Amino acid sequence: MSTLSAIEKSLKDHDLSDISGSPFDNAFEVFDNEKDDINLILLGTNGNMTDAIKNNIEWVRERAKNPTYSHLISGDWGQSPLRKELIKVPEILNEFFGFNKFSLSRMVLTNGLLLASEGVGDIKIKFNSLSRDTSKFIKIRDLVHSSMSFFNDYVIQNSSPEIIFAYGNSEQGHSAWKYLRSYYPEIKGKILIPIKSTSYKFCSLNINDREVFIIGSPHPCFHYNKLNKSLIKQGLKELGAI
Repeated sequence: MSTLSAIEKSLKDHDLSDISGSPFDNAFEVFDNEKDDINLILLGTNGNMTDAIKNNIEWVRERAKNPTYSHLISGDWGQSPLRKELIKVPEILNEFFGFNKFSLSRMVLTNGLLLASEGVGDIKIKFNSLSRDTSKFIKIRDLVHSSMSFFNDYVIQNSSPEIIFAYGNSEQGHSAWKYLRSYYPEIKGKILIPIKSTSYKFCSLNINDREVFIIGSPHPCFHYNKLNKSLIKQGLKELGAI
């Protein structure tokens, strides 16, 4: 089965095909790597309204037509510093784990909730606007679970992440950090490293019988949340990852 067919099948199996959103911002050719070589995942909470012009399966087909295109590298992310900060993640981690261990060419960038919205506060509104003729989801938590099941059944099954960088780490409402910790069992408990009025959060989870280290970052869409190398290193050390 081709990569495109496998992704399409998984989206359909989880009733996500017709939901407005985009599953991946990495280049489609990342999935041409061997499973063991895809060792880093960046997980956002959900897509923004630039994703809403197509549904999940339409975006996947669009990306498959141009497999070298990376939305992270070449897409329009507006004035937010988010894109520039996310591009730095492999380079930052390589300073701790060893030269060239991680790279954009072996990294998946996806979201925990495959529903586009104007922001976290708009998720409920966008969910309520889904067509009840095509959507099988009664409650938002059902759509979150289905999205995370796609993440588990396709992304995780076709990669070997050592690190998942979750940007958006709220304990309440919606966040990539919360989605992960609600879906997978914990191995090592939460470590908080304070930064100004928020904090970095770290833990490890049992993901398909492997210990995977999780970095929960304040959302770097704001200039005051630029990635802090020293605090990330401190948290990974306390977690025993390095």
